[in-house]
Amino acid sequence: KILAALVAVMGLLRLAAYVSLVPVQIDRLLFSNSLFEPLTNLPNRMAPNSGFSFACLGVAMLLLNVRTKDLTRASQCTALVSLAASIIALFGYGFQTAAFYRVAVSIPMALHSAFAFLVLSLGVLFAHPDRGILEPVTRNATGASMARRLLPAAILLQFPLAWICLLGEKAGWYDTAFALAVTALANVFILAGLIWWNTVLLNRAERQQEHFFNVSLELLCIAGFDGYFKRLNPLWEKTLGFTIQELGARPYLDFVHPEDRQATIAETETVRGGAKVLSFENRYQCKDGSWRWFQWNAAPVPELKLIYAAARDVTDRKQMDQQIERLNHDLQRRADELQHVNKELESFSYSVSHDLRAPVRHIRGFLELLQKESAATLDNKGKRYLGLISDSAAQMTRLIDDLLDFSRTGKAQMRCSRVGLQNIVDTTIGELASDANGRQVRWNVRPLPEVRADPSLMRQVMRNLLSNALKYTRPKPSSEIEIGTMPSEKSEHVIYVRDNGVGFDMRFAAKLVGGFQRLHDAEEFEGTGIGLANVQRIINRHGGRTWAEGVVDRGATFYFSLPK
Repeated sequence: KILAALVAVMGLLRLAAYVSLVPVQIDRLLFSNSLFEPLTNLPNRMAPNSGFSFACLGVAMLLLNVRTKDLTRASQCTALVSLAASIIALFGYGFQTAAFYRVAVSIPMALHSAFAFLVLSLGVLFAHPDRGILEPVTRNATGASMARRLLPAAILLQFPLAWICLLGEKAGWYDTAFALAVTALANVFILAGLIWWNTVLLNRAERQQEHFFNVSLELLCIAGFDGYFKRLNPLWEKTLGFTIQELGARPYLDFVHPEDRQATIAETETVRGGAKVLSFENRYQCKDGSWRWFQWNAAPVPELKLIYAAARDVTDRKQMDQQIERLNHDLQRRADELQHVNKELESFSYSVSHDLRAPVRHIRGFLELLQKESAATLDNKGKRYLGLISDSAAQMTRLIDDLLDFSRTGKAQMRCSRVGLQNIVDTTIGELASDANGRQVRWNVRPLPEVRADPSLMRQVMRNLLSNALKYTRPKPSSEIEIGTMPSEKSEHVIYVRDNGVGFDMRFAAKLVGGFQRLHDAEEFEGTGIGLANVQRIINRHGGRTWAEGVVDRGATFYFSLPK
């Protein structure tokens, strides 16, 4: 910055000295010897155009690296003035025109000085080619590309052409009029060729742009700040049914749904303020009176007062979303109805089971009295009938109790905590020891994890599964029951209970967990068919799942999972 300021001051002082404003001869401080030009005998001091170029370059370099946009432009403009002065001097030397490199009676700008000023000026100009006055020429645009082709030709071709014509004239090959005619004709041909070449390139670029604009699968448009479409691609006609001319003849708000106009106006004001708009949605009217949903992305060009926008037709997606919303609403309504019905069924089941206990209890009580007091008066057939009635009453009692347990399972509030399944299994096996009735039963209990569950419900699950395994291995001379875990790809514990009992046909696996459904006769195996349904309900409430595998006469395995 300091050196640039010194150069600028030096040039300005020399210019001031020429107009007698400042008596200091700055160049004499630099060169003390008094030199004279041999031909004119003028003192060899700094030329006025050299001092002017020094002043311009000094100011340009002083402002060169300032980030402010206006100062960058000022730096490049002063460098451009210096560049013009150096080019004029070089042309003067090339065509031996002293007025181009000499000012009045002062000494001329030296040839090497003109070259130095040319190089320095170009260096300052191209130090920041992406900013200031060079930005329109260096940017990636069609106009900039055309300028980069024309400017070198306009500058570089003229000098050698005119210089050759001048040499021919001086050699006596032709007169001045012929030289001027040749120069003018050459300029015509060169300029015409450049114009034709650039026209071809511009037409090609415009065709490419037009092709992209026309084949785009999105609705492309250019709109003005005045509220009218300036340009639209053909997809608009196909989508809305209006012609391009009809769409451009009216404000685009006329085509917007009345309910969406205020939002559209607000988004338009946002874009006019210089912000981009992403994923804005509104409805546009079709020529047949229907409406289409558009999703917009838009960006402004404030200096041109234009808005470039792309819209996507999302009508099908909107209709699908509305359909999904309706289906979800219907599904929720039906789920609520089903939940209400289930609650009513549970309440009914509980009420019926509760109300049936008293009559069944009376039946069993009077049966016991009848057996005690009147059994001696009955024959064998009567006694057998009393036994059947007693067994049926006992079966009814068990069924009612299971129904009540099943109903309570769905209503009971869960109190989850860390539960050790190992302790629950060991306790349950001890409780079932009396049911073995002296049978040979081998319990193989693998290490079991701790789970987060309701302890009371987990005890009910393990008791149902283990009592089932014990019951259905009764026909085997030696019962083997295994409890363990197996790996799972999901974040869950998988526990199994495996036995070597009578098994089941996998075709009827779904019936195992259905309430009141059994795969074996009551005479063969007692029970009500509620146990496994209860297990499934408890596991489902814990967020797990249940399933079973089995082979007839080769045993069965029951699985359930619990989240980790």
